[in-house]
Amino acid sequence: MKCILAYDIGGTSLRAGLVSVTGDSLCVAYAALPQLEMSTAGFSEIDPEEWWGHLCKATASLFESPHASGAEIVGLSLSGLTRTQIFLDREGRPVRHALTWADARATAQADRIIQVQDRMGPPGKTFGPVNAFHTLARVLWVKEQEPERFERVTTVLEPKDYLNFLLTGERAGDNLSLSRVMSVSENSLAYGLLEEIGLPKEIFPSLRNPWDPLGAVRSGLEPPMDRLAGVPVFVGAMDAWCGALGIGAVRAGRAFNASGTSEVFGIATQTYREIAGLVTQPWGKDLFLTGGPSQAGADCLAWYLEAFEGEDRALKPGVALKDLQALKRQPEPILFLPYLRGERVPLWQPDARGLFIGLNRRHRRADFLWAVLEGVAFSNRQVLDLATKGSHELVKEVRITGGAAESDVWCQTKADVLNLPLVRTQGKEAALRGAAMVALVGLGEYADTAECQERLVRLDRVFEPRKERARFYDRLFQRWVEAQKALLPLTESLTRDVREGFGAEIKTTGRKDG
Repeated sequence: MKCILAYDIGGTSLRAGLVSVTGDSLCVAYAALPQLEMSTAGFSEIDPEEWWGHLCKATASLFESPHASGAEIVGLSLSGLTRTQIFLDREGRPVRHALTWADARATAQADRIIQVQDRMGPPGKTFGPVNAFHTLARVLWVKEQEPERFERVTTVLEPKDYLNFLLTGERAGDNLSLSRVMSVSENSLAYGLLEEIGLPKEIFPSLRNPWDPLGAVRSGLEPPMDRLAGVPVFVGAMDAWCGALGIGAVRAGRAFNASGTSEVFGIATQTYREIAGLVTQPWGKDLFLTGGPSQAGADCLAWYLEAFEGEDRALKPGVALKDLQALKRQPEPILFLPYLRGERVPLWQPDARGLFIGLNRRHRRADFLWAVLEGVAFSNRQVLDLATKGSHELVKEVRITGGAAESDVWCQTKADVLNLPLVRTQGKEAALRGAAMVALVGLGEYADTAECQERLVRLDRVFEPRKERARFYDRLFQRWVEAQKALLPLTESLTRDVREGFGAEIKTTGRKDG
């Protein structure tokens, strides 16, 4: 059977799957990635070779599946997390660890880029806000803080582009994932801006469509990758876009929610709109996505379970939510600000931190679990409200993908909070399916992504908003926004105090006092 070998690089695992030309998932294999760490100083790094090692591991597991027997792999495509930079030298070796999506060190560099942009005007402008998580700010940080290493850098790639390079020897990116370093007015790299901030344009890869052929898998790779020699590789795209494609959300009038370790929320429109705090970027032919990635998501639930129930005894998030609706809840709700790693959209505040608000003596486990679910959903609601304010393009539904989509409780909560139908599609690995669809378009099996979505995406369930619950959440959301505005400055001050040495005398030896 002809099939596509698709990969999806997430924040906690790397997944590999075989997908038939009719969109059916034949088998999937997983390789757990090292837990992402973030220091109090905002450092968050990972050895890029971890991704290659886990790619090989997931591929080996996939080939061991009986469903892979007799599969004829006719194409390969990767989907991957973004806002993560890998710095390569002339020989293609990393000169340092990759800066992950959570790294928050480049605030000063971002501020200087903003000043240059304001002085230059539109020709020096990038898609979306420039902040500590922005590619250009990160690269400038490395140049200024590690000049000897930076002198060796010839290319800056994102994770899936790095793996594509190891597979094919070609260095390239896609024009959706890297649109944030493209000029709005010229639809090309903002060369004038790069010159002003002192970054060589040559270190950024050429940009292509996700479905464009990149090359073929090289011969001589280590097992099991040697079995793929000669297979066509397509450029691919970021996990959010591939996930949206895999659930049929790359279409005007649909909102998209990638609900995994962290969340991505946005609406697809035919109009380009600049909205403070949100990213508006190309999303397909005559389409833009307005929204962006948060730092919060199912990781908040995992943290709560580990911190308050013990890492050895903590349930998996999906198991913890299974019976949540049957548990008694107190009439006074707890508010949760889900900023355990700072926040991206719409705040772009790396120093923001999380809070539980409104506790009383009667609150128990179920109240905290509801607060976490609602806090993450409220962050989606805030993006939705900002993205649709003053717009004449209606949002008809929200399509959801990711691990959290498997929970009926969380899906219904989001439908109620957003007051929109929330649609779950069949199949768990939407980003894998989307990556496979990219290859299928590239191979000519389908005319374009619109036809691919129409023919391959199948619905599972629609969660309709409940009117009474939606009214309750309308009011609670307003209180949540008030808490956010009032208390986030305090959490940022505490974060800065720690960075400046406050609390250094506290010893974390693990020994009990006395």
